[in-house]
Amino acid sequence: MGIRNDVGVVTEDLAGSEAKSVAEAADEDARLEREADRLLAEHGMRLDGAQLYTQKGLLQKITRELRRLPEAEPDGLSARASEFLMGRFIQSRLDSAGLSGARRSVYALRLRGLTISEIAALTGLSRQCVLNTTSLAKRKDRRSSDRYAGLHEVYWREVRRYVYRKPRRGRVMGDG
Repeated sequence: MGIRNDVGVVTEDLAGSEAKSVAEAADEDARLEREADRLLAEHGMRLDGAQLYTQKGLLQKITRELRRLPEAEPDGLSARASEFLMGRFIQSRLDSAGLSGARRSVYALRLRGLTISEIAALTGLSRQCVLNTTSLAKRKDRRSSDRYAGLHEVYWREVRRYVYRKPRRGRVMGDG
């Protein structure tokens, strides 16, 4: 049966003896670490220059590294990369629609995912005006966009990809 002392070290209670003191537990841990280092050195694992971590130190290192990593969305892209790609997509859609200033900004908001009501509240336009503007922009965008856009790149990627072909059986070259 284990006894938990005041700093959280669990020690074994054998034959009714009292729990080890904190200092004795620390000495025991240090002795075990020295013994582990000696065994590792015996088997050719040198610890010179190696950075070893305690469990607490390792957890601190992991949390420090996690704070340094860019935050990623569920799709795996960072927020900055996602915003850049979204901006490029919206810019290409707006360019293909060929819209003027006010219509362009309304359609950009719609492409960002805002609802008709949200756009109307944000811009001060009526819902019907926003609806008419976005439907006009969609029609212009659909008419002007090339339905074969990107097909050239897909063709070249497919033509150049490696495909394993099983060797033929039967006749070997050189057999008459």
